[in-house]
Amino acid sequence: MNNLIIDIGNTSIKYAVFEDGRCVWHCSANKNSLTEFQEACSFDINYVALSSVSTTGDELHKALQDMPYPVLNISTKTKLPFKIISLTHWEPTALPPLPARISNILTKMSW
Repeated sequence: MNNLIIDIGNTSIKYAVFEDGRCVWHCSANKNSLTEFQEACSFDINYVALSSVSTTGDELHKALQDMPYPVLNISTKTKLPFKIISLTHWEPTALPPLPARISNILTKMSW
């Protein structure tokens, strides 16, 4: 099972494809380019998780609407904290404060 993780930041978009929990591909791209998104979609994607701190990336949002993948959209409107059980089901939960969790996740990621 392949999951596409997309992080839209203020200046770039980061993509990563995970196969059975292991990162098999990743890259960082200009916000105006869909080339990397198309490359990520060349994998057999099952689910997409999208995180965005920016209002740009509209072309990417439009491209995602046309795809057959379920999309978990995490934004400033997402109620925190939450627990991801799978990319098709998530629920609010009592987790450690967000900054500690993010630093733990980023320490383990190699991108």
